[in-house]
Amino acid sequence: MKLPAVPEPQLEQNVSFATIPENGRELLCDIWQPHQSIKPSGLAFIYMFGSAFYILDKDYGTRPFFKHLAAQGHVIMDVAYRLAPETGLMGMIQDVKRAVHWMKQNSDRYGVDPERIILAGGSAGGYLALMAAYTPNDLQFAPDEIMQTDLSCRAVIGIYPATDL
Repeated sequence: MKLPAVPEPQLEQNVSFATIPENGRELLCDIWQPHQSIKPSGLAFIYMFGSAFYILDKDYGTRPFFKHLAAQGHVIMDVAYRLAPETGLMGMIQDVKRAVHWMKQNSDRYGVDPERIILAGGSAGGYLALMAAYTPNDLQFAPDEIMQTDLSCRAVIGIYPATDL
């Protein structure tokens, strides 16, 4: 089974969306935008890859899926969050919240409605998406530098997430 052919989306790779204050490490993402011929939907889809919390990276096996979403007019943010042993679960969740913050701050640039942000992820990324989405105003999960930001999302999708750690 194959997805239908669609116009090539615009892909901006290795965009810096945050810097970790403790060590200056930049967090990167890829931004997928609809082809110019496609009407933007105003929706942002922030995706966290499956990783078992310590392997892989963004842009791993997701291109057909992201092309299909971009063909629907959506903007996709493929997030490269920190992995173990560099950080623990709390640091990973905070990286997801940094991605939400960044997308809201850059919503005009990408034609996104800041009230139409969806978090999603597979496996470990699904767990992180769920944790970030279900704790929007819980300060213990927010990084200090963005505590005053509304980090709520419209929806969350967990694709085979770990749910009981």
